[in-house]
Amino acid sequence: MNPWEKLKPPLKCDVLEEEAFSKASKAANKIPYQGKLRTARRREEARVMVLANVFEKHLNRAIKILSTYFETDEFYRELVKLYFSEGDIKRILKRFRGLLEVINKIRGDYIHRISREEDISKLTRIRREAQGRIASLIKDIAEDMDIVIDLYKYCRRLPSLDLEYPVFIVAGAPNTGKSSLVKKLSTANVKIASYPFTTKEIHVGHMRENYFIAQFIDTPGLLDRPISEKNPVEMKAILALKYLKGEIIYLFDPSPERYYDPDKQFNIYFSITESFPDKEVLPVINKVDYIDGNVYNEIKKRLENLDYLEISILKDINISMLKKKIIEYIKKNYLKLRT
Repeated sequence: MNPWEKLKPPLKCDVLEEEAFSKASKAANKIPYQGKLRTARRREEARVMVLANVFEKHLNRAIKILSTYFETDEFYRELVKLYFSEGDIKRILKRFRGLLEVINKIRGDYIHRISREEDISKLTRIRREAQGRIASLIKDIAEDMDIVIDLYKYCRRLPSLDLEYPVFIVAGAPNTGKSSLVKKLSTANVKIASYPFTTKEIHVGHMRENYFIAQFIDTPGLLDRPISEKNPVEMKAILALKYLKGEIIYLFDPSPERYYDPDKQFNIYFSITESFPDKEVLPVINKVDYIDGNVYNEIKKRLENLDYLEISILKDINISMLKKKIIEYIKKNYLKLRT
């Protein structure tokens, strides 16, 4: 599962400061009158305590988001590294953990000073001194907290995968029907359009067949170029191919509206089979209801020594055969039961 999906985000520092001071003031106002000195002490203690507690709560939220990066599966870490520096994550995590100790010390020191102060006129000054130090700490981490919030927003959108169950990675050039196939086979609600580069993220759908469960990964379209030249959107597909255990379903497009000619489609296909030799790859010719005859025949000829399928997602041609192959693969390689 996505390890960030149940986490709560911290507030931006300007909002955090405002909320912390507001809650501190409300907490002080709830203290009933118990004599002049005792009441003043308790109210000032409440202001310092609540201010520190609110800051600490949001620091802990940030720390959990950051530490989850180092605790999660390599697939998720690599997706994060497409947009965020591991060095920044490590630096901010270390800084925020250190701040927890500072906050704890400020809270303890100033509450102790307030509890021992006999001069009412000095209580407000002590409390304001504590508030000033805490407010300064909040302001100082504003940029780092913004990075954590951006990290959280990105990580929450990552696919939710159960790595104990079989995965089928649907790959191919742009506009070959990858999203349509995932939607056809599974529960995924993915965006489908008749133009290339619609898919920018990795999407996951699930198929249940009796006691079997399978996960289908809809990946962004791959261009015919070396892995070293692929952009971050394409790299999401490459990372799925590299780190997720499972079969690859590679789609070919023989239609007149294909994005690539057969040579480039096969270049991508062979780059996958050569780069990930441990993966089983099932070639699938899609759109057989709407073909360019010469292209269709060329693709078939080049696949004639391989086990491949011809399908039409639109016309529901041979989809049942594809499902049968998927179930056979699960029985052979996983046989995972959902109880």
